[in-house]
Amino acid sequence: MNERVHRSIQFSKIIIMFLTSAYHVIVGNMFDIVRNFISLDDDSDEDDDHLKIFGKYAVDVDYNRFGYCILCNTRIDEFGYCACSGGAAD
Repeated sequence: MNERVHRSIQFSKIIIMFLTSAYHVIVGNMFDIVRNFISLDDDSDEDDDHLKIFGKYAVDVDYNRFGYCILCNTRIDEFGYCACSGGAAD
């Protein structure tokens, strides 16, 4: 076999190895994304600490009543609490 054919075969093998590994990376990432999406749907209410403590989901808290804390500049929730618990709403 001449040198040119040998190089061509080697190059083809390298390309095939690259494409195969790229395929495995892409497919592996797709499976990870799907697995993570499914695991997000499987979260039950018994794992939600916010629901256990406050009786409602974190997304259901009303932050429009008091505005922002003057001490830590975070939103004050409907119970008068902010990130620093400074009680700026009182």
